[in-house]
Amino acid sequence: MLRAGGLVVPVELDIPAARSLPATPMVSQALAWIVEAFAKGGIQPSLGPRLWAIAREAGLRPLGMIGIQPHFGPDDPAAVAVLAGVIRTAAPLIERTGVATAEEIGVETFAQRLRDELERNSAVFAHPTLLSAWATTSPQ
Repeated sequence: MLRAGGLVVPVELDIPAARSLPATPMVSQALAWIVEAFAKGGIQPSLGPRLWAIAREAGLRPLGMIGIQPHFGPDDPAAVAVLAGVIRTAAPLIERTGVATAEEIGVETFAQRLRDELERNSAVFAHPTLLSAWATTSPQ
């Protein structure tokens, strides 16, 4: 439905690129749960890096690609909000796929435990990389 010469600019994540610096046990575990549960649930956790190939497979002509990875300091509430929010949202999938139990996740205390871990370790949270590729239809 794109007109000739039209531009498509999808944005997707590369979830496995997320991490804490230095690595901390809780962040590493949470990200491993997310990646494994997504994979078992049929969700591509690393679609962003494939955007160029996906555009080509769709018959488009990729023109460029860019990625950005926001980083949040140890006391930045955005770090906790991002990861705790994803865990809260993904918890049913994590449990349903057998990746972790509700008790292991501890959704009710997850945000506070994460906040404490990041501050205790002076750890920066690196958000999943956001990637975009821009592609066009061939002019006719």
